[in-house]
Amino acid sequence: TALDGNNCPFSIADIPVYEHAFSIFSDTVIPTSCYGPEHLDGAIFVNGIGDNPPFDFSLNGGPFISTNVFRELGAGPYQVVGRDQKGCTDTFTITVPQPDPIVITIVPPLDSIQLGESVQLVSSVFNSNGPLQYEWTPTQGLNCADCPDPVVSIFETTIYELVVTDLDKPNRAVPCTGTGIAEIIVLPARPTFVPNAFTPNGDG
Repeated sequence: TALDGNNCPFSIADIPVYEHAFSIFSDTVIPTSCYGPEHLDGAIFVNGIGDNPPFDFSLNGGPFISTNVFRELGAGPYQVVGRDQKGCTDTFTITVPQPDPIVITIVPPLDSIQLGESVQLVSSVFNSNGPLQYEWTPTQGLNCADCPDPVVSIFETTIYELVVTDLDKPNRAVPCTGTGIAEIIVLPARPTFVPNAFTPNGDG
């Protein structure tokens, strides 16, 4: 016979058994490697706490699965539901973050030149990590199409687009890029004055 602290007999069946409430939490969140909805390399790692494992999980109303890792996610909020073996559930919302977009500035963004003149376009890149690849289009009138600061010599007004690719992770499924625009307006050549009369004594 079992005795309690007061030496009174009691039955084991009289001892209440309490279960810990089931709950889930996010263990790790991996952001996407680049800015934009096309980049699907974020991930969420979740875990459950409770007395009735194993646990399974559902993402955004999808089927319950036994894995606790959700991969190939884009940036944004997700709802995760966890469930234990007795059917108890817990829900929470977590956001997969994304880095800031690559920003490109070009100086001058808009300029005008006389026919026969040249101007240099100077680019600056922000929020990048690794070596950069430059691609200017169109290539006509540029002394280089794969450099950051080309010299422009053109005969007609042209809008140039610069695409910069961040090569810090070259095996990305979708490259991490930024875009900048510059417009060069070509003005007509200045008229040249040519005298249309001649006098021998030079008096005009």
